[in-house]
Amino acid sequence: MISSLKGNIIHKFLDSGIIVIEVNGVGYGVYVRTSLFSKFKEGEGVFLFAHEYIRENSRELYGFLKTDELKLFEKLLSVSGVGPKLALNILSLGKIEDIKKSIDNDDVEFLTTLKGVGKKIAQKIILELKGKLIDGKSVGYDDEVVDALKNLGYSFSEAKTAIGKIPKNLKTTELRLRETLKHLAR
Repeated sequence: MISSLKGNIIHKFLDSGIIVIEVNGVGYGVYVRTSLFSKFKEGEGVFLFAHEYIRENSRELYGFLKTDELKLFEKLLSVSGVGPKLALNILSLGKIEDIKKSIDNDDVEFLTTLKGVGKKIAQKIILELKGKLIDGKSVGYDDEVVDALKNLGYSFSEAKTAIGKIPKNLKTTELRLRETLKHLAR
């Protein structure tokens, strides 16, 4: 898996938003956000964190200057119906913190300003990611407990609400899950 690239930009493909980075004689085509694409210049040295997206018939690289951009991109990919190009376009909406806040504040209008994001997909992104993106603001639930509850047939919002009612001093996933199930059974 390719996790980062360091090299020189040898070409930019304007029509696709791909920059080609030469690393030790090998050129890697990397999709980047629109705002980054315009800033990069051919011949310039660059370091990018990368996400390698592999499908049956293709391999694509997506590049990011910071790890928080990469993490948000990967969170967006976890939402069913959001592919890598749409996730990258969502990152082009503005600052990473503003995007996280809009999701956490149920701001459907902010997300739907982007072409390709309708009300339905914006609501789905908010439903699945709300409370998971802004550090210190979540209600204390963790991804493992939510995933376990979703596998048991509970919705994300039911799981989130129930986890918010359990004591915060429970440290293990097993204890948190057991206590959450007690609350859901009432």
